[in-house]
Amino acid sequence: MFKLSEHAIGMLVSKYRAVLKRMLIRNTAAFAACCVILGAPAAGGAAGITYTGDGAALQTAPIGGASSPSLILSGVSGNTVTVDYTTGTDPWRVFGGLSNSAAVIGNTVYLFNGTVNNNFYGGYDAAGTGGFGAGNNTVIISGGTVISNAVAGLSLQGNVSGNRMTMSGGTVGRNLYGGSANGSGSAVGNSVLVTGGQVGDGLGDVGNGWVVGGFSQDGLAENNRVTLTAGTVNSIEGGESGTGVAANNQVIITGGTVAGVVVRGGFSNTGSVINNRVDISGGSMDMDVMAGQTNGGDAINNQVTVTGGTIGQFIFGGISDAGEASGNRVIMSDGTVTGYIRGGDSIQGNALNNGVIFSGGRVSGIEGGYSRDGNASGNTVDIRGGEVVYAVFGGFSNNGDAAGNTVILSGAPQLSNALLYGGFCPNGASSGNTLQVNGFTGSVKEVAAFQNYNFFLSSAASSGSPVLNITGAIPVDLAGTTVSITGLESGVRLAAGDEITLISSTANAPAATYAANVLSGISLLYDLDIRTQNAKLIASVNSAGINPQTKALAEGRASGMAFLNQGADLAAGSGITDAAQQAKAAGGQSTFGAVSYGSSRHNTGSHADVDGTSLLAGWASRHEGKNGLLTRGVFLEGGWGSYDTYNSFAGLPDVKGGGDTSYYGLGVLFRQDRPDGSYLEGSLRGGKSKTDFASGDLKSSVGEAASYSTDSAYYGLHAGIGRIKCEGGRTLDYYAKYFYTHQGGNDVTVAGDRFSFDAADSSRLRGGVRLTTEKPGGKIANYVGLAYEYEFSGKARGSVHGLSLDAPSLRGGTGILELGLSVKSRPDSSNTLHFGLQGFAGKREGVTGTAQFKRMF
Repeated sequence: MFKLSEHAIGMLVSKYRAVLKRMLIRNTAAFAACCVILGAPAAGGAAGITYTGDGAALQTAPIGGASSPSLILSGVSGNTVTVDYTTGTDPWRVFGGLSNSAAVIGNTVYLFNGTVNNNFYGGYDAAGTGGFGAGNNTVIISGGTVISNAVAGLSLQGNVSGNRMTMSGGTVGRNLYGGSANGSGSAVGNSVLVTGGQVGDGLGDVGNGWVVGGFSQDGLAENNRVTLTAGTVNSIEGGESGTGVAANNQVIITGGTVAGVVVRGGFSNTGSVINNRVDISGGSMDMDVMAGQTNGGDAINNQVTVTGGTIGQFIFGGISDAGEASGNRVIMSDGTVTGYIRGGDSIQGNALNNGVIFSGGRVSGIEGGYSRDGNASGNTVDIRGGEVVYAVFGGFSNNGDAAGNTVILSGAPQLSNALLYGGFCPNGASSGNTLQVNGFTGSVKEVAAFQNYNFFLSSAASSGSPVLNITGAIPVDLAGTTVSITGLESGVRLAAGDEITLISSTANAPAATYAANVLSGISLLYDLDIRTQNAKLIASVNSAGINPQTKALAEGRASGMAFLNQGADLAAGSGITDAAQQAKAAGGQSTFGAVSYGSSRHNTGSHADVDGTSLLAGWASRHEGKNGLLTRGVFLEGGWGSYDTYNSFAGLPDVKGGGDTSYYGLGVLFRQDRPDGSYLEGSLRGGKSKTDFASGDLKSSVGEAASYSTDSAYYGLHAGIGRIKCEGGRTLDYYAKYFYTHQGGNDVTVAGDRFSFDAADSSRLRGGVRLTTEKPGGKIANYVGLAYEYEFSGKARGSVHGLSLDAPSLRGGTGILELGLSVKSRPDSSNTLHFGLQGFAGKREGVTGTAQFKRMF
């Protein structure tokens, strides 16, 4: 909902690609050197010490600020230092590793008890220009006191990466860093975890108590993280850069107290802040929370998520003094914010496409996007629950324009004392701002600065209460506005003449209204009139009825029935004929099987194209009696197909749909051939059928696409009579056949509406003639036939909310042309391969092909 447009994203990516490229090129050499050293032996060899207060273990050094006695090991990397004492000499500084000639890597420093009079380092790279870097150093503080700073990894001119700071107790008097690059190096992938203890004075002093995941003075600060679960700190930053980009940094707060100035996911003084996050589920923050903040750059795509906790002042998704704030978001579902929530904030630049989603908790006010001197455009506030005490602004600009901002109301938020503004700009132009009421019914104090009002009505709207009840003294001025009813909640039943109060207090009439062909769910369609009457905005129902497009749903049922009929044709055609032919071999028994593939268009009022394969396999026996030859058989059947449906409607969009259909079952068949050439035949079959339907064109009032799946029992029969005349190598077959198929009903839920599909019946009568010619030699025979079929029923009926759907129908006549070929390897062979082709014209259009292999025993 708050995504940047493709054009905007392209502009931003182009703008910052060059910035990021310069930063990465500048730091590539240092990163490469650091990575090589990570796999090399540590300079000077790894060492370990546990300091218990004996001052003899302390020494000074000309680097690292160790001018007073400090704890310094001879090794540079891989050292382990433990500080644990209650009496003795306090070290000035503690170093896990210290060097100005090599990377400082993989050192671990513990503080259990004791006092460090100045700073506490995991690793310190004191090299000058270029630097060697400090990486993968670890500091663990569970007790004791550090008077000044604690830093897991520091480099004066190189990169710091992968350094880890963990604090569960004790006190750090000034600041806590995962990694600190004090020059042009980058700070990447450093972390701080605070589960207890105190950083700073605990009184909120801006000069101390900072917890920073990764800091770089002039380089990139990326992928750094701070997690606070308990304890007290003054301020938190996931990642900070003085002049570079701060990107993809994160702060996670589940508990504890932030007593000072700010919580920031990412900060840069002159660079941009991009994709930084703050996630809060508990704890207490006395002042502001910001996902990304910059003084001179742009704030882009930063996000704050709040699911609990208390924030004493404001929440900002992204904030910039001189640049743009774009694509930033705040998502809040619980907790308390004493101040306002702003998705994006810029002092001199524009606030574009920022957003707030508020679904729970309590907040004083919400602004989607704010700018003092620029424009506030394309911002969104989506309110789904919770309490807003004072005001909501889609976009707010003091000295610029406010255009295309949106406020969305849904659920049951408490807004009775709140002012709602779309685009508020006392010194600019407000245009194209929208209030979107999505099923909300309740009270607000005042509504202004909207040019569009869109109402999606819930079932509560029909209760007689106003959708928007204005509690303040100022009516909603509708002059020059557009009011639309975009839909109704599923199941809302209104009758012609019913009235709904949209706004309880208005002035002037809207310039335009739109309320024709309004959907309730997916099934009901209303035409309404919107007018002002007695200082109220009223919607009255002109007409109500079923949505004609729902006929497309029944097309799936009709297609399933058509495919079942293809299976009936196979059983009554190739299946029974070939089983009967085996009776010519006296005393014979045989298996038989047939496969058909069909592609047909059924003109159902619109049309459905059905493609699929049907399979039949069984066993047959024959007995000769005084009335002729009796053939009996049992068979298994199955079919797998797909279909596409096409429907057009007057005044409404066309609907295309489709899905899969299948069946499986068993049956019995018989045929009695009399000596005079006449015959009688029949079959019974039954099983389960399944049909799926989906359409991206048929959607509900909330945009949900139609889809369903049905499972139904089916059964059917056929009965036929005919007479065969033989002359030479030719056989003429006159026949008449009746087909009946029943498909059980189903109830399905489609996009929130409950539909009932009735049981469907197909009743067909077919008459035709077939001429079969056996070629000399007895190995090849072919046939040609003509027939006419009429479907007397075939309606796929259904209903929703007690109203009948427009039912597609298979009813109508179809002409049939058939061609076939049978092949034997030799005249007396018991194996026969048969191919057949049927063409259809009329109600049914298309072609079906069959293939069958027969072996007689």
